[in-house]
Amino acid sequence: MVRIVEHAVGGPPTEGDWADRTRRVLTRDLLLRAHLAQPTEGQALQFRALHLNLPLVREIADRLGLSESDRAAVEHNALDGLLQALRAFDPCGNDDFADFAAPMLERQMLRTLHVLVDHP
Repeated sequence: MVRIVEHAVGGPPTEGDWADRTRRVLTRDLLLRAHLAQPTEGQALQFRALHLNLPLVREIADRLGLSESDRAAVEHNALDGLLQALRAFDPCGNDDFADFAAPMLERQMLRTLHVLVDHP
């Protein structure tokens, strides 16, 4: 028996694929609801989306090959960048939040590392 999910994506999804797709769908849902909500409720929904997307910081740090000390040094600014991306993202558009936010987070991390190198 072929399951619909397997047929739709060409094979059984791995756990990482499932988690990533789930995070993406839940993020869009949270941000759409935040967009339509009253300010206080909208902020709470954005906060939930922020927590849901914390793995993006780790994924980008992995992709950049950052050491543990570099990760610790950029973490605060990366979280600020994630929050800025959440606020700038249009959940009604066609873009996916992770795809929208990743370049912003990467620039934020690299900028922080350059400042640390230039001004230790």
